[in-house]
Amino acid sequence: GTVAATVSRLLRQRWEASPPGKPVILVTQGDPLAARGISAITRAVASELSLPRALVCLDDSIDPSHSRDADRDGVILELRYSMLAGVLEPPGA
Repeated sequence: GTVAATVSRLLRQRWEASPPGKPVILVTQGDPLAARGISAITRAVASELSLPRALVCLDDSIDPSHSRDADRDGVILELRYSMLAGVLEPPGA
């Protein structure tokens, strides 16, 4: 099978044994859609598991094309890298 099919199967098995306590969202990076690679895999996994996606793109100051070219299929939340880093960074760090 494909990488996406394997990931989807393993996630289903995991969630059957230990259901998530909260709604699940697939967080992806802002790469353009390609026939192969991470953008194709994450899109297929989200589709197979009926998951919404969150998209994290590099700030324009880092790469102006990253957000512009990102695959937004099924995306319900979009963040810039600096926003996510600010949320994940411990206070006072």
